Amino acid sequence: MLKPFKDMIIGSVAATALAIGLVVFFVFPNQQSSVLYSPLVAKLTQHDTTTNLIMFGLSAEVPFLQEYLESIDVEMPTSVKTLKLLTGFAPRDFTSLLEMASSQWYMKSQFQTASGGPVESPPPDFEELAQEDTGQTEESEPTNTDASVFIYHSHSWEAYLPLLEDATKPSEASSTNNKTNVVFAGNLLKEALETKGMEVQHDTTNVTKLLVENNWDYYDSYKLSRQTIRSVTAKNEKIEYMIDIHRDAARKDTTTAKIDGKNYAKVYFIVGTEHETYKQNLNFTETLNKKLKEKYPGISRGVFKKDYSEGDGIYNQDLSKHSILIEMGGVDNTKEELQHTASAIAEVLNSYMQQAEKVTNEEE
Repeated sequence: MLKPFKDMIIGSVAATALAIGLVVFFVFPNQQSSVLYSPLVAKLTQHDTTTNLIMFGLSAEVPFLQEYLESIDVEMPTSVKTLKLLTGFAPRDFTSLLEMASSQWYMKSQFQTASGGPVESPPPDFEELAQEDTGQTEESEPTNTDASVFIYHSHSWEAYLPLLEDATKPSEASSTNNKTNVVFAGNLLKEALETKGMEVQHDTTNVTKLLVENNWDYYDSYKLSRQTIRSVTAKNEKIEYMIDIHRDAARKDTTTAKIDGKNYAKVYFIVGTEHETYKQNLNFTETLNKKLKEKYPGISRGVFKKDYSEGDGIYNQDLSKHSILIEMGGVDNTKEELQHTASAIAEVLNSYMQQAEKVTNEEE
């Protein structure tokens, strides 16, 4: 009688070991030995088509996921896409998808929840996007050694549909053209701040191109922007305020506010909580958010805190107590709406900086 029970135990242990082995094999392709390594499996585990297939499978059980896929117009992969998959088209990091699917970030950050959290765009095909002909030069702005404000973009490819010529779907809102993506929004903010008498340094780096050149992917974007910050602050120690501008993937009714007869692109402040001084950033962000809501009721979607389970968790905000990440509008916001919002942000930031300078002078 003990033999069937013993066989069952042995069988269970063997099945568990096999399952763990398969998980390690698929999830950690870089750790596969030369004996087990399979180019086909590596492509399957790093490809966006695989990502979409898994996402559609999970959506059958997760309503939030199904709604999200529909909102960003992600379609079921076709046989043509499958053929491209087998030829090595557009590699992706599948490991991060699994981490996302098993964490709170999967529910809170990647999808618009009932509480109205930020919506992340799916990563674009970087290799294809890097080949985009924008007709613009790749020269960076000269260093402004008097600047106290630094504007940059960890996801510089995030674009706005009204500024693109042929794109109509949220999944198509990616571009390296700085007249159509968040770099444009950053330039609007820079101009608005400069009209207030502030010195600003704006980084217009083509993040997509640098990621491809470094053989990095979407999940390395904050590592890249961290290098940019280090490089800029090494030349200018006066920089105190660091603003990383993104745009949300939510649609127009969520990201637009009408205030005194004018439309504004709503803003969403993101604060990373995975560093020791995050409360300083949180205090700074909440103060700005309060000023913005008082002056422009309805323009802010609030302050959203993120830890490692919901994304990067730090967002380079450990480099300054006045570092913020702003989701400036969404995929459907127009040039005029972004312009109005840039002026509003500049107004409250200028007010904050003047007050902070006054306090500093009084203490001295």
